[in-house]
Amino acid sequence: IKANLADESVVEVLGRYFKNSEIHLGCETGDRKHAEKIGRPLYPEEVLRATKLLKKAGLKPHIYFIYGLPFQTRESVENTIKIMEECVKEGVERILVYRFLPLPSSSFYLYPKANPNDPLNLKIREKAEKINLNLKRRLIGKIKDYIIVEKRGKYFIGYPLKDGPTLLIEGKDLEIGRVYKVRISGIKRGNLLFAKPMRKINL
Repeated sequence: IKANLADESVVEVLGRYFKNSEIHLGCETGDRKHAEKIGRPLYPEEVLRATKLLKKAGLKPHIYFIYGLPFQTRESVENTIKIMEECVKEGVERILVYRFLPLPSSSFYLYPKANPNDPLNLKIREKAEKINLNLKRRLIGKIKDYIIVEKRGKYFIGYPLKDGPTLLIEGKDLEIGRVYKVRISGIKRGNLLFAKPMRKINL
């Protein structure tokens, strides 16, 4: 949804019918002047306001940013990182970052696509990775319901029945297509979350 349209009345309706659901908001840049230069219809502070309202209504805000946008500067990157940190304080569930790609016939189709290894772009990417890792650490010890979708090596892949990240679930005799109550046990191999099954659930 657009953050500038997420007023209290809209968020109240969303919370009533979609409680615990992920809601995605686009911020793109955390710099007000940069937002104006690229023609954004809203400002970063409106994303913060919407995030706070959505969290209060029992929703799970996910905020996305774009690195390597036209007119990006060191200052705009620093301000984007600050907004990411503010989003966490307001209860964001996840930060997503996308690479700028010029779309044909768009206003910026003549601009080059973003270089992921550019130092400024790396700052945004690395900050998002650090934030998401810390957010995932908060999930360790949580108990959730997951459906087993496939086996990969010695682990089973689990998708959340309601909300949560994809998990690698340890076990030998789990049944694909069945739902299990699992306990998230840790993070390994980067940002992958691992879990241990507790019991099968009959729905």
